[in-house]
Amino acid sequence: MDTNEFKRHLASIHNVLNSNQRHLYEETEKVEPEAVEAVEEVEAVEEVEDPQELEEKVVFEFLNSYFGGELTENTSDEDITRAIVELNATCQAVNNFFDVK
Repeated sequence: MDTNEFKRHLASIHNVLNSNQRHLYEETEKVEPEAVEAVEEVEAVEEVEDPQELEEKVVFEFLNSYFGGELTENTSDEDITRAIVELNATCQAVNNFFDVK
């Protein structure tokens, strides 16, 4: 994917982030991390989570935030598929931009 395709993709998803995702982003800009506490928290998470559970949690959290906390049994398969396709396109664009294979 060339730079122009990447820019078009970014333009197509501009403002797709819902308020929950924006809130997380804004909070990370405000927080001044303390290195010691961050290391302790990461170590605790790594000990508790197995890789498959962590992947499932990340996927669920992404989908839940994508739908603004409204991921329910009524969410259609088509909507979920569209969210996954958009995530995959975004990941591919970022990987291509940074030449990650």
